[in-house]
Amino acid sequence: MSSLFEVEQAILACVKREETGDWVNTDTGELLDEAALNALKMEIPRKLENLGRWMLNLEAEEKAYKEQKERFKAKEEATHKTRERIKSYVARFLNGEKYKCTDFEFSWKKSESVAFHGDIRKVPNEYLRFKEPELDEGKIKKALKAGVAIAGCSLESKNNLQIK
Repeated sequence: MSSLFEVEQAILACVKREETGDWVNTDTGELLDEAALNALKMEIPRKLENLGRWMLNLEAEEKAYKEQKERFKAKEEATHKTRERIKSYVARFLNGEKYKCTDFEFSWKKSESVAFHGDIRKVPNEYLRFKEPELDEGKIKKALKAGVAIAGCSLESKNNLQIK
């Protein structure tokens, strides 16, 4: 993927492997540690500017991947719906009969499924699945700010690096 900003090769050569946490020089394959990034012989402003440009490039790349993933997801769903409509049409047309040609064969397979048309509260618990509870962090944060004490919960202040 092309970059929006020019980043010096010495900076780009230091890439961290997510699975191991090791820093890798992509040109040589040599493993580096964070000290190697710190030891790069360049002035602090130049290093920060290059790291900032790299972050902006990665952010743009991440956004492009996300958009592409969403486009593929939409295409996948549309393709699935079309296939299911065609399958339904063929099933109605064949009406339980088999059909065979040189490329494939339409056949039928028996299956069973559970149909439910009642009150779920009357079904014994042994036949139900329950989800693990999740915190509603938005509500908890609002309540804590309003002075409500909630067991095991507190507000934490954080500093998050931003790049604009």
